[in-house]
Amino acid sequence: MSDVILSSGIGSQSSSIILDIGTQSIRAGYGGDDLPRSVVPTCIGIPNKEVDLIDSNRLCNTIFPLKPWEKRDYIEVLRPLQYNVQEKAIEINEEYLTKIIQELSLSQKFTNSTSSFLTRHNYIFEPLDDRMNGQTLLFPIHSTSNPNNSIKLAEIAFEKLEVASLFTSRRSVLSCFACGRTSGIVVDIGASVSNVSCVQDGYCIQGSIQEYPVAGDFLDNEIYKKFHKVNIIPEFGIFKHEDKNGTNEYHVPLTNVDESYLNWGVMHVIREIKHSSLCFPNQNSNNDIEFHLPDGNVIDTTSIRNTIPNLLFKSGNSNQGYPGIVQMVINSIIETSNINKEISSITSSIILAGGTTLINGFDAKLHQGIIDQRPSVIFNNSTGPAPRIVASPRPSERLASAWIGASILSSLGTFPQFTVSKRDYQEFGPNIINKKCP
Repeated sequence: MSDVILSSGIGSQSSSIILDIGTQSIRAGYGGDDLPRSVVPTCIGIPNKEVDLIDSNRLCNTIFPLKPWEKRDYIEVLRPLQYNVQEKAIEINEEYLTKIIQELSLSQKFTNSTSSFLTRHNYIFEPLDDRMNGQTLLFPIHSTSNPNNSIKLAEIAFEKLEVASLFTSRRSVLSCFACGRTSGIVVDIGASVSNVSCVQDGYCIQGSIQEYPVAGDFLDNEIYKKFHKVNIIPEFGIFKHEDKNGTNEYHVPLTNVDESYLNWGVMHVIREIKHSSLCFPNQNSNNDIEFHLPDGNVIDTTSIRNTIPNLLFKSGNSNQGYPGIVQMVINSIIETSNINKEISSITSSIILAGGTTLINGFDAKLHQGIIDQRPSVIFNNSTGPAPRIVASPRPSERLASAWIGASILSSLGTFPQFTVSKRDYQEFGPNIINKKCP
């Protein structure tokens, strides 16, 4: 599961800046690069109410980026993006999001430090070279993104960041571009939701979208329930000191650590367990059965190794009637066939995106699930071929598929004519983003 993200890092002022902001992490970099320059957690730290501040505005004293191995006393963790289960939508806190974007280009915020614990999250703590003002900004957006969210992004971009031009594009479409395709079934399972969308000729078919809050965060919570009796110490709760006699470990007092920061650190360890241990049955897996916690204690992950990832394929795993990922794919294709009778260009490929699809054996199980059900909408006859699974074997590319697609899109010579300029925004208002970037 582990992989090292390498970025060409050749960003310049003539390149578009791409910000792919998920609920778990932000991928930021320059159009034309192979991979993002920066990959950091989507959260900021602010002094909690225990701290007396001269300036009452706590956002003037933010800590960004937060690093799972750095202990911070009296710091509360805030998230600019949250998935609202009832509304079935991503909610954006404009103030928090603006602050994070502004600090992505502040090099003094990105101090060099390393983790003593094996980190598989592929974080890259590197700042951008340029501030946002005067730049072209491209936001990959959720396939089910509320038009109001696009308006919020436009207001942030033009009024707070003072960019020269802006473009937004659906993540499902960009994931197709990343694989060199303009059509396909995109299965994107990230942190907050599982999303299946059909894309045809570079457009996301809105009626095809299937989305449920059974994804990475859901699996994390299930793992946490299994190990709730284990005293999981966050990475920042252990201090390692090396001398001539070897390495000594010390437990760091956590009495002054805010509950939100402590929980954030614990869930980081839970995600490490997920990445290193989970796999599907009948796979020749190198995933570890034993997991070494930051404090050196070892837990046996046999009880979760196969059962937790199988929850993605089981129906009824949420109060919203989750049908399982295979049925989501079939339902998406059925809805598309009701809109467009010619879907062969779509059903020939199933494109995988998002970190949760990296669980060992996911692609094989999804493919077999489609074959076993043999839905008539895909198989025109009993000998018809199954859709081909298209997925990068490199975790860094799967995690950043929408960002990579955006990098490809922004490199096209015709790209500038599709963007919303500051003049467009001033003349037609923020809703121009929904008209020009459907």
